[in-house]
Amino acid sequence: MQRWEKEFSLPVHRPAHKQSRLVIADTDELDTWATRHGDLKDSTPEQENHLAATERPALNNQILQEIAQKESSSTVFAALVGFIEETLSCDFAEISLVDNRLRRLFRAAGPNVPSDLIATPVFSSLGPGYGACAASVISREPWISICIKSDPKWVNVRTLAMKHGIASCWAYPIIVNREVIGVIGAYFRNKRRPISDHLTFLELSSYIAGISLQMSGVGESIDQFEKCSAFIGLDREFRVCAINREASRILDISAKEMVGQKLLELFPSINPIVVAEYQKALTQNITVVFESISSRLGLSSRLLFGLLMMAWLYSSA
Repeated sequence: MQRWEKEFSLPVHRPAHKQSRLVIADTDELDTWATRHGDLKDSTPEQENHLAATERPALNNQILQEIAQKESSSTVFAALVGFIEETLSCDFAEISLVDNRLRRLFRAAGPNVPSDLIATPVFSSLGPGYGACAASVISREPWISICIKSDPKWVNVRTLAMKHGIASCWAYPIIVNREVIGVIGAYFRNKRRPISDHLTFLELSSYIAGISLQMSGVGESIDQFEKCSAFIGLDREFRVCAINREASRILDISAKEMVGQKLLELFPSINPIVVAEYQKALTQNITVVFESISSRLGLSSRLLFGLLMMAWLYSSA
């Protein structure tokens, strides 16, 4: 055990007031460690055969094709979440994006997440004790909570999770350019221990989600993206509530001229995709990412306009 601790980072803790040879270990930490270092066969042969038979063909034929066609990330994420739920046989899954400044996760896809959980901001908090997804973002590694009831990583939201019957959660970070910009979470109402194929599948799903974001121009967390981007704040009637200096500079229009005006009246020839994606963010209570080209700004301004019109539209807007 001492060799495993030294060579393979076996998660044990040594109480300061006890003899040095005495150690304490948490069962969920050990389960997570064992999953990374061995193949724990808790699934049935039928489940493993189903995973092997369906995983790669479906990813190649549907989701990767959507990415190649430059579909919006919200479209790709919806397909990916559905595939995760089907492949892992989980009760629901979600993909969330990281905002380190607000210490929150913003849901980008997860149609089957219970509405009560969506309406509870604490469930999306980003910090120690706020669940497997938060732990995965902080540690930059997969986090497997086989038993939420005993996992200390759920101390602040354990009651909420158990209220909704959630027993297990597997989380995998989405890393782009060495930065954690999102996380995939799979939730189960029965205790579930993954096998190595499950983690390989989640790793592949994370990679695909990262590719989709990069093709939409996003290679960093929301807070990093905000530092150098142009933003327009809209209400539910598409009326401009706020505009920063960068957006004003790109559009060559002052904030005074825009605030209070409806976006569709200011730009009547705006791409219908923009309207559709904004509506999706509002009605589905998710974060959407997409790109639109402005004929007014010209092809050379494609990147700037793409950054401008990426809709980080939160439900509180």
